[in-house]
Amino acid sequence: MLRSISIRNLAVVAAADVELGPGLTVLSGETGVGKSIVLDAVELVLGGRASADLVRTGEAAASLSATFEHQGRSLTLSRELSATGRSRGSIDGVAATGTSLRDLAPNLVEIHGQHAHLALLDPASHLGLLDAYVRPGEALAAVSYTWQVLRQAQSRLERARMNTVDRQRRLDRIAEELQEIDAARPRSGEIEELNAQRGVLMHADRIQRLCQDSYDALYGQDDAAMSVLAGVWKRVAELAELDPAFQTHTEARAAIKGQLEDLAESLRHTAEQMDGAAAKLDAVESRLTALQRLARKFGPTIDDILTLADAHRTEQALLTGPEGEESALQAAHDAARREYLDVAQRLSAQRRREAPRFAREFERLLQQLAMEHARVEVRFDDRAQRDDEWTERGLDGVELYLSANLGESPRPLAKVISGGELSRAVLALRTISASVHEGRTLIFDEVDAGLGGRTADVVGQCLRSLSSRFQVIAITHVPQIAAYADQQIRVRKETANGRTVTRIDHLTPDGRRDEIARMLAGSHITPAALDAADQLLAAARAGLVPASESKHRAKAKP
Repeated sequence: MLRSISIRNLAVVAAADVELGPGLTVLSGETGVGKSIVLDAVELVLGGRASADLVRTGEAAASLSATFEHQGRSLTLSRELSATGRSRGSIDGVAATGTSLRDLAPNLVEIHGQHAHLALLDPASHLGLLDAYVRPGEALAAVSYTWQVLRQAQSRLERARMNTVDRQRRLDRIAEELQEIDAARPRSGEIEELNAQRGVLMHADRIQRLCQDSYDALYGQDDAAMSVLAGVWKRVAELAELDPAFQTHTEARAAIKGQLEDLAESLRHTAEQMDGAAAKLDAVESRLTALQRLARKFGPTIDDILTLADAHRTEQALLTGPEGEESALQAAHDAARREYLDVAQRLSAQRRREAPRFAREFERLLQQLAMEHARVEVRFDDRAQRDDEWTERGLDGVELYLSANLGESPRPLAKVISGGELSRAVLALRTISASVHEGRTLIFDEVDAGLGGRTADVVGQCLRSLSSRFQVIAITHVPQIAAYADQQIRVRKETANGRTVTRIDHLTPDGRRDEIARMLAGSHITPAALDAADQLLAAARAGLVPASESKHRAKAKP
């Protein structure tokens, strides 16, 4: 859920902080005041395309942030746009790329802007719309899994069926690559080990000198530390006989001596290891070069090379295996095909059972949304008969057909639906599949295009219904829709210091009444307009159908 948006120096907004709650939030305002600025801000923090033109004139940069409640925790996304065209983003204060922000977007917000409905015009999206209604979770997962198994079985069988020339060519290439890898004998983690050795050997002279000097200080000179300590321990032993408090120190003597002896041995051994360091460094450098060359060719990592070698050996065994191997692979492929068909056909049957109900529900909502004669059909193609068109989503190809006018046969939705009807179709689809991805934020821009009266009221009811499962934000100029909001935000323009600025105000109950009256009657608000606004708000609270728009407008005229 979107909790808040902070906007600084974006377009005509100098500064705005928008707090949002659950349910339905409506943004209203006169035409041209910039109601879509909140939508623009959300799109930008979610990795939308940035432009220097969006930075407020005279400012060096625009900054935006949005805080979401996601999976039980707070998540803050930020974006800064410079007037030079550069931008940078962050997630909870940590730098993030635009791709990282865009990857989060589907889990947080679904934006239905003026151009975002175009996906509905692509028949390839229609199967997903049906599945959002059918919700075939386990069945779809089973189909996806068996599809992967079938593809792997098909790949193995095709390799086994290669003709003699292709088979030998492939075997020769595998042998050549395995010979090169095996000759190098790479080990997992070897490059890291060599880099560590290289770092030591590059400082060999200094390491050897420090080790030798330290060893001499412990053992190799007349006043060596070990000789001095021997005298110290002798005196501490005498002290322990006189004062038992020193007994614990004498008991620690063996451990301390052992530690110093271990240190001395390490110093001596390391100093000896530094002999011939130049030759050892050359050997390490040479090995690193060989491994890095191998990694560029077969990697990029040693582990990738080892994985490739294992895959090559498996394929080599397959291509040189007994003649009976192909028949075994054919049997495995046939079994995988039968398993895929079994689960895919069950999924298809589930879809086909639910498709008429989906179509009727879609029709019902379209009819309420001023498409009184809408008829919807869900048509399946016959790809089940064509193996090459099977997918991880099953055997079905689906396209929605629509008849928007009485007496006309249904035709492909993309060819008959108008721009004004498209956003309402999306709203209807969102409504009938509303429990999918519950908790996300849905943003609708101009879902009310061309609407009024009874139809606008139904749109408001649909948005209100959606808001019980989603947080819904709607940008609207229709009072019937605004009346259903849990909170209303007004966007307005004013002049300050010779410049136009956009203000974003959270409306109080009285402010909502005045704003809805303005939406009904225009800038000159009359008592009749206020009375009409009261009726709209009361009807929306009660869940009743308000009086006709014409009646309100008649009362609202000055």
